[in-house]
Order: sequence, then structure tokens, then C-alpha cells
Amino acid sequence: MDASPPAAQPSDDFLGAIGRLTISWAEIEFGIDLILFVAYHELGGDKFEAQKPWALERKIKLLRKCFGNLEGLASCRDIGLAILNEVKTSSEIRHDIIHGIVVEKFDTADKTTMIRLLRGNEPNAHKRFSVDTNYILRAAVAASKLAGRAMTLGTVLLDARHELIDQARSKLPG
Repeated sequence: MDASPPAAQPSDDFLGAIGRLTISWAEIEFGIDLILFVAYHELGGDKFEAQKPWALERKIKLLRKCFGNLEGLASCRDIGLAILNEVKTSSEIRHDIIHGIVVEKFDTADKTTMIRLLRGNEPNAHKRFSVDTNYILRAAVAASKLAGRAMTLGTVLLDARHELIDQARSKLPG
């Protein structure tokens, strides 16, 4: 029989912070999907990709092309690219937390060490990092604010898409 004490478990606050981060990222992706819908289906973004992408990294890559090349998105190019840059940067934190696994016991401050496996050819490629409840909560709050901006831009583009299409067509020769 093992006489060692049981491993400390994460608190409800720690788990709640992860839940909040997860929900906020679903909202970010929804906003990105709204932007992508308009860019891809309504403004000609389909000329850059035969199929609309599903992975976040590919969505960002396609939307950068769209914001850089589609006349219908010129009026919101700067804000759109800024949102995409922030999503790309912030996605690393999300990947760490959502796809990581706890490898050390929690201490009393809900601090622990996690590992996330990395893609690539190197066997056993991983990222080791420390997290606590406050770190995850700050990331969740930042993601929620970013989600609001992405959904606002997506909604504006969705509402204005017919006007944007008409503006773009009026600038075409012939």
C-alpha cells in the first residue's frame, strides 16, 4: 500500500478559468468565421482558396490575403489585420492551456506545471510551462475582449456586405 499523500487537485477557480478561456475562444472563432463568411462567399475571397479553411491558422492566412487584396475590405483593412495579428499571438496561450496536460501537483496557489506536445519531426517535442489560476483568468479576460472586437467586425461586415459588394463592383472597369 502506498503511504504517499494524494496529489493536490485543481480548484474550481482554476477549472473555471479554463472554462472561461474556452468559451471566449469559441466566441473569437465565431467572429473570425463571420468575417471569413463575408470575405470568402461575398467579396471574392474564394479566388485565393478553393475551399474555405477550417483550421484557425489557415483562416488567418486567407483573411490576411483578403484584407490585403479585396477592395470590399479596404475600409476596415487596418482593424481587420490588427485583430488577426492579436488572434495569432493569443492563440499560443489557448493552445498551451487547452491542449496541455498537468505534469506536477498543484500547490496551494493553484500553480502547476504543464506540458503541451508540439507538432514537428522531432520525437518528444514539447513545451513545458508554469501556470496558475490568475494567468489563465487574465488570458480569458483578454480573449473575451478580443472576441468582442472580432464579433463586432464580423457583424458589421455581415450587415454591410451588400453595400460593400456594390462599392467594389462600381470600381471595376467596364
